[in-house]
Amino acid sequence: MKTLNKSLTPSNLRIRIKPSVLGAISIALFSLAGQVSANDRDLRATTIPASACELSNSVQADKVFLSQGSWVFRTGETGGVIFNCPLPLNAYTVSDNSNDNDMTHFRVYYRDPDATGTVSTLTARLKRKSTNGALFFGPQWNSNNVNIAVHTAASHPTVHSLAISGQYMIQVTMGRTDANQRPMFTGIDFGSTFIFPTDILLNP
Repeated sequence: MKTLNKSLTPSNLRIRIKPSVLGAISIALFSLAGQVSANDRDLRATTIPASACELSNSVQADKVFLSQGSWVFRTGETGGVIFNCPLPLNAYTVSDNSNDNDMTHFRVYYRDPDATGTVSTLTARLKRKSTNGALFFGPQWNSNNVNIAVHTAASHPTVHSLAISGQYMIQVTMGRTDANQRPMFTGIDFGSTFIFPTDILLNP
């Protein structure tokens, strides 16, 4: 019985893949990248700064203020606030004649100083209001799923074809249970770059 006198190292390990299989893998990955990065042009041209976002009521206005374009808590305030950030788009398109605005993701600019801890938390979700009431679309993004404690941006999948009527918005919540934590919300965009899987750190 022969014995191996070579150690298994990356330099002498070989994995052979048939060209046809490799081609199929490449096509599948290319297709997936296209599907998850395909925010339509009108969306990619849209940004929602934090200053455009309204608080849900006047009581919450006593808890936070705008500081250099970002929402932050006032000194000593704790609890939670809700922002409604208007998305001034519907199915009608400006960039072409398709009248078909498709969303695959949005991107949140924020700071959660305890990252995956629960003392500070931000969430975001697509919302549409119409004569039939308010509906949410896609899963809710949560900053506690991102292990980043500095000001950053995270991309979140939300697949939706915008309707012809109604008012769209991104509903954002920001909260803290400790007044020493300083979470921050800076805004939303729909940039063309989306890295799979979800909640990937992007350069702000």
